[in-house]
Amino acid sequence: MGTERSSAVKYVSGSGSLGDLPYGRLERLMAKDHSDLKGELTREGIWNMVTLICCAAVIGVVQTWGPMMITPGRAPSDNVPMNSGLSEVLMPLSLLLGGIGLLMIGVTWWKQGRLRRYEFAVAALVSIVCCGATARWARMSDDVSPFAFVVTWIDIALAGIVLVLLVFASRRGNARVAGFEQLGEKIRALPEVQQEAILASRDEVFACVLNRDPGMRGEIEQARRLPVGDLSKAERFYVKKHGWPTARDS
Repeated sequence: MGTERSSAVKYVSGSGSLGDLPYGRLERLMAKDHSDLKGELTREGIWNMVTLICCAAVIGVVQTWGPMMITPGRAPSDNVPMNSGLSEVLMPLSLLLGGIGLLMIGVTWWKQGRLRRYEFAVAALVSIVCCGATARWARMSDDVSPFAFVVTWIDIALAGIVLVLLVFASRRGNARVAGFEQLGEKIRALPEVQQEAILASRDEVFACVLNRDPGMRGEIEQARRLPVGDLSKAERFYVKKHGWPTARDS
């Protein structure tokens, strides 16, 4: 039986195009496979996924407005009936999940150094629009429970607070770069044996890339010179802005 390939090698092996390698993501996969950071990085990934699901759930509240569950692309007569009992469950559930998502956005924003993230602002705006429209509809309907009505306004308030913080209390900087830098610091703080394992995995990934596309040799040789924890500096957006870092810069 052969040795199981690492997650980073599987990624570059299955990637459709190697033109713009996500070096930062690859180093994250290497750290997850070959160091004590696996648990922390796994929890972080779960947190981000739950945040996304909760923020998206608030969009579902518009499905609970009327007697029919609206399905895009289908004629109104073909839509699934929405009985009042189902609506009474789904409406507050969507609103509660949306509120949890907004709180998680606030926590993430704070933990990442209060850097501005436009996707968070978009999520807050979507919540304001969906909940604002729901509150207006609820005033004209007798089918909305008092609990759902209260949660709707709580979500509007939370979204407003998050949006104000993102616009007026955020620091300048690139949240993506800051995340890579934080990961790099954690990697460099690992025991030497784990750092060497990450470097060995990096060599394996580079060999796989060159096997698929020998024309990337120049880029890969530049990336190979970067110290452990600094592989994200080979990202194309970083190189375009700063150029390839020298040994002293790294």
